[in-house]
Amino acid sequence: MRVLQVTNSLSATVSSGGVEVVVRNAHKALKLANVDSKVCAMSLKGDTPEEFKQQDFNITNTPKLIPSKSWSRFSLIAARNLFRQVKLSDVVHIHLCKDFFTVFAAFVCKIKNKPFVIQTHGMINYKGKVTGQISISILKVLISKAKIFCLTILEREQLEYLGFKGQKVIVPNPIYVEEFEAYNSDQRICDIIFMSRFHTRKRPEMVVEATHILKQSGRNVQVLMAGPDDGKLQDTISLIKFYGLEESISIPGPVARSKIKHTLKTAKIFVLPSYGEIYPMAALEAASTSTPMILGSDCPLALELFDFGAALLADTPQELALQIERLLNDNLLLNRIIQNAHDWIQKNCSYDIYTSQVIPIYQSLLKEYID
Repeated sequence: MRVLQVTNSLSATVSSGGVEVVVRNAHKALKLANVDSKVCAMSLKGDTPEEFKQQDFNITNTPKLIPSKSWSRFSLIAARNLFRQVKLSDVVHIHLCKDFFTVFAAFVCKIKNKPFVIQTHGMINYKGKVTGQISISILKVLISKAKIFCLTILEREQLEYLGFKGQKVIVPNPIYVEEFEAYNSDQRICDIIFMSRFHTRKRPEMVVEATHILKQSGRNVQVLMAGPDDGKLQDTISLIKFYGLEESISIPGPVARSKIKHTLKTAKIFVLPSYGEIYPMAALEAASTSTPMILGSDCPLALELFDFGAALLADTPQELALQIERLLNDNLLLNRIIQNAHDWIQKNCSYDIYTSQVIPIYQSLLKEYID
């Protein structure tokens, strides 16, 4: 059985979001389960990851027509390659992004009568603007009978509210789970790490505010804020300068995918006080590196981790400062959180758990198609 994973774009130099991570991990998980997995995506010229320069991957180098818009990256060559790869595959797994390419992939599967699943990755919601509503209307037609992979019960309910008729299955994002690694504070050279896009929803300025509160109380912490700019980088830098925290907070820019786990292991605490999240992969990666987490509570994954004793929650700068102080002062709490987090991802998100759920679905779709 050949399974084609389709996504928008892949990058060697920039961590471009959770969808890219899921595609990489899903491909690796399927290969380990002896499934013939292929990947079809796009990449800027000269920015194709080395691991994708092999026969399992069909990557089209395309220009970005509008630098700030991911959906603008498309070409006739990419469309032709997509048609060819869909034809050669038994089942297509489309990882939906806010772009034209993945919607086009659903259209290709529809006209080729090829069995496919859609994984929505939290990209469809009822708060979208007019362009989002148009995309939703198109998708309803394209995936009316397709199976839809959701991350949480909340996402499934949102899709039902919006009128998506296909069968919805809750499937976790896969992550490679290493052997549990005991926490060694001597190897953690910075106190706090924020590793995400500088976007309003990620609330990077709250990290700066919390650092200021800690400094005022006599706790000087070293903070690393790493990630691509998505509209809030300059505001964050301005706030750092306003509070005079240039020596406490460093912003090195995006971290290459190959260095993310290593970078996470240099920090004592991972913070992501975001809102409106569904299933942030950065939190799973932090859990896999034995880095204790403080997350925003407006996120189904954060609430699951909190209920399991695998994360702390904070939604204001004051709460974030307090929780950071707690973890830095309480080794028992810290070690309990990282052990629980490791147990949670082993139970819910490991490669074995992922493939045990998706492979039977692929097989049933293929059987229906053949029959």
